[in-house]
Amino acid sequence: MILFGLIVTAMIAGPALERRALALEGVVVSSITDCQPVNRHRCTSTYILRTPTNDMVTHEAGYGGSNLPMRLPVGTKILKKSGEFSYRIDDRIVDDDPSPLVFLFYGLPLLLFAVGVWLLVWGDSPLVRGIG
Repeated sequence: MILFGLIVTAMIAGPALERRALALEGVVVSSITDCQPVNRHRCTSTYILRTPTNDMVTHEAGYGGSNLPMRLPVGTKILKKSGEFSYRIDDRIVDDDPSPLVFLFYGLPLLLFAVGVWLLVWGDSPLVRGIG
């Protein structure tokens, strides 16, 4: 049960941790946005950035996996440090820190589910009889 809870928690927290780990610095030299034909709200922007060392780096900003906005114009400066949710777009700070309420929204039902299963499995144990 604990293993199941850890797996579900990792699935929920994974995208947030992935966004926090992202590190990018550079100027957008190419920006292409592609939307699904069926659902125009599900778009992906592919950026090519020129880094300060003149390397070219590709980054894909999607509708759910990236904290960078879509449809940034060519010439936009991006600075995103690893370990932070916030980033800079043309020297403007964008705070993309997920609300603690989001984690509560996912964590509380998971906790209640785990307690319910625990009570079903070990409902006759002395520990549970002592509670109720």
